[in-house]
Amino acid sequence: MHVGAVRLKAMRVLYENTEDGKLYGWTKLMELLVSNGINENYARQIIVDFTILGLLEKPKTGLYKVNRARLRVHLAKYEAKLARGGESGGPGPSQG
Repeated sequence: MHVGAVRLKAMRVLYENTEDGKLYGWTKLMELLVSNGINENYARQIIVDFTILGLLEKPKTGLYKVNRARLRVHLAKYEAKLARGGESGGPGPSQG
């Protein structure tokens, strides 16, 4: 699975398995991502990246809130981007 697909899967997992505004610990987010097939190293980086993007908010050290509204918008845009062949991590079928 390439990086774009992993990020998309992570967005879906967080959107489908969390509640807006509820606090989640780092460990809980990691458990959620890893239990849904995301490599632990990717999961760590995804939490950092999603925090930078504002999909996760960090009100306190080690605690996160999922911004589901922002996540839903980002998820739709990312799905469309991948459907067009963006961020494939390598040459697409029409490029090879």
